[in-house]
Amino acid sequence: MIEDVVEACHNNIVSWEKLSNATPILIEGNDDHIKTKERWKILKEYFEMNKIDYREVFSGKGSILSKLIKLVYLLDYATIYLAIDSRLDPSPVSSIDFVKHRENIQSLELASMRLSSDRHRLDDKIKPGDTSKDKV
Repeated sequence: MIEDVVEACHNNIVSWEKLSNATPILIEGNDDHIKTKERWKILKEYFEMNKIDYREVFSGKGSILSKLIKLVYLLDYATIYLAIDSRLDPSPVSSIDFVKHRENIQSLELASMRLSSDRHRLDDKIKPGDTSKDKV
């Protein structure tokens, strides 16, 4: 579940009312807006009051682009580490391969339907034996 802090403090906070083995990870920026920082504080207070263990990740300093790149790498490496720690090989991902395969099949089916539709429209414009050049 991924949410921005505003939504996490609104609808999504309900999901933490039930026991879960998931751990929230709060991805914060050092230069977040003051209202965002207030929301983080409230969310942390809720977690602590309800004994929900959470982790914090800070984006670091720099431009917005460099912060995003740092977070992408950090979280990407964290998922690789978790896979290895769970004794899973992170390189072949059968679920992703399945989705990509299905997307390719659907794309081919859609392209085939478009070609068939285009062919029918051309067939309607050109009748057998019609030698008129201005039909197409």
